[in-house]
Amino acid sequence: MTLSPDEAADTLRDIAAVEDRSARAYGYQRGSPYLILWGILWAVGYGLIAAWPQRGNAVWIAIDAIGVAATLAIGFRNHLESTCRPGAAGCSPALPSSPLCSSARPWR
Repeated sequence: MTLSPDEAADTLRDIAAVEDRSARAYGYQRGSPYLILWGILWAVGYGLIAAWPQRGNAVWIAIDAIGVAATLAIGFRNHLESTCRPGAAGCSPALPSSPLCSSARPWR
């Protein structure tokens, strides 16, 4: 079966569109944990401020510290998931339940 030039061009446009959607979805996958984390932290922070307004500074310092630590942990996990392969350094098959190792995820 041969393709006409128009059919080939349409197919290439479809492939480019799928590529764009895939890249966008990958970006959402990588960015959404940060947005969810900080959204939850802001809600908790404002809830605590409503309950204890006199402790406002301490609440936000604690929320910020938790947020920065969790942001770093998410970034570290994302880095390991993108680089960790079975048998690689830091990816131990002895720890198959480790959330930091992509080989522990059978759906990958």
